[in-house]
Amino acid sequence: MVKKFLQNMKKPASKAGVRKRPSAVGIKSSSTINQQVKAAKKTFKAIAAATKDVEAAKTKWEKSRAVTINACNAAAAASKDAEALIGKLLTMARSASCILHQDGVALPAAVIVVPGGGLTSEGEPAPWVHRRLHQAAAMYKERLQAGETCFIVTLSVGTPHKPMPISPKSGFQVMEAEAGASCLIREHQIAPEHVFEENWSLDTIGNAYMLRAMHTDVASWRKLIILNNEFHMMRTKAIFEKVFSLVPLPPFGEYELDFVEIPNDGLEGEVLASRKEREAKSTASFQANSAEVMTMQQMHTFLFVNHMAYASKRLLKERDPVDVNLLQSY
Repeated sequence: MVKKFLQNMKKPASKAGVRKRPSAVGIKSSSTINQQVKAAKKTFKAIAAATKDVEAAKTKWEKSRAVTINACNAAAAASKDAEALIGKLLTMARSASCILHQDGVALPAAVIVVPGGGLTSEGEPAPWVHRRLHQAAAMYKERLQAGETCFIVTLSVGTPHKPMPISPKSGFQVMEAEAGASCLIREHQIAPEHVFEENWSLDTIGNAYMLRAMHTDVASWRKLIILNNEFHMMRTKAIFEKVFSLVPLPPFGEYELDFVEIPNDGLEGEVLASRKEREAKSTASFQANSAEVMTMQQMHTFLFVNHMAYASKRLLKERDPVDVNLLQSY
């Protein structure tokens, strides 16, 4: 009996009969889990709040994007309206035949320039000059039909190579620019208020210089269309480009020059050959003699001190004879 009792005392207590105390390690693990759960809930709440902020920002961006798109569409529509308005204003300006200078003065969109070229013994434009005038009138009327009136200016008093003709009607000397203007007004029905004259120069250099000094610088005529026959165009282009690039430039800045070449009506054979030869020599001479001329003042000195068509020293000698064939082209 005692032996059995002692044996029973040595056996471990049954799991069901003995209640174990939780260890310190178990208690600590449970506390950590609770803290982690709380932290996770807090994180989830933060994520939810951030998600709401993101959704709100997205909604706000979409609204802003819609506003921007609408603004861009409105700007595009306004731009089209502005373009249409500008087009109407340009049409109105063309129909008014002018553009406005800063001083309120009406200016032509362009000026057609007809250099001097000679008169007949009766004081009428020579055939090749008549062709220039015909072309000028045609260009004027084309622009008028397009709603853009321009001016025409005729150049030259005469030539140093032969006397000025006398009008059989008036008995007065006839100036080249005057005869050209008369042809434009009487034969081609050009409005007199759109025809201007430069009745002073004697050659192509004088044509360009006096056109600028008398008219274009003063009247702010910026765009010039220069007409001339083929035989005379090379020298005309060289001279006009030189003179109209001289400083000081007018307030509106650089000139815009266009050149229109037309046929040599009325000139042929030896007469035309002689004139072309003379033109080539005169062009080379002008380019050499004016190479250092850079200002209007220097060109003034070149003309009135050195040029034998204008300098008073020309009066110290008799006029040089002109070849008979060449004379027929003036």
